[in-house]
Amino acid sequence: MAAWIIVLFLTVIAALPSSAIQLTKHQSKTVSMIYPQSWGFFSKDPREDSLNIYLLDGDEKLRWPNNSLKNVIGLNRYGRTQGIELGLMLEKLPSKEKWHDFTAGQDFKNTIFLKMKNESPSPRLKGKMIITYERITPWAWSKHTETKRTVKKYIGVDVN
Repeated sequence: MAAWIIVLFLTVIAALPSSAIQLTKHQSKTVSMIYPQSWGFFSKDPREDSLNIYLLDGDEKLRWPNNSLKNVIGLNRYGRTQGIELGLMLEKLPSKEKWHDFTAGQDFKNTIFLKMKNESPSPRLKGKMIITYERITPWAWSKHTETKRTVKKYIGVDVN
């Protein structure tokens, strides 16, 4: 048990830019060889655009985010499968298809829907939907705006 505590301690110290306890270059190199991803494995850019889906028809309901109460704080995997299905559909999206820039107040009535097939073994995402890339409002500014997300790009798909 003590060995694990020492290993954890050394990885934290090696990941910090500066602290009262300094590792030698040899020690830092050894730790980075054991844990090449360091602590960056656990984080992502909080300002990275996120994917979202707006279902326009169909019987299914979107169950995102996975850690919400409707998914029993992640114990129910229903919402997680929808995210995997979305990833598989985006992978199959032809490269010639262009994402459209979104302007505030825009209506999706004139959207051309690309026909796609959900090749998941038990598909849950079906029907017409708008897939968007959205910019999340930074936490520090969230109290000062009504919108928590801003749609940047979108594409319409009709999934069967």
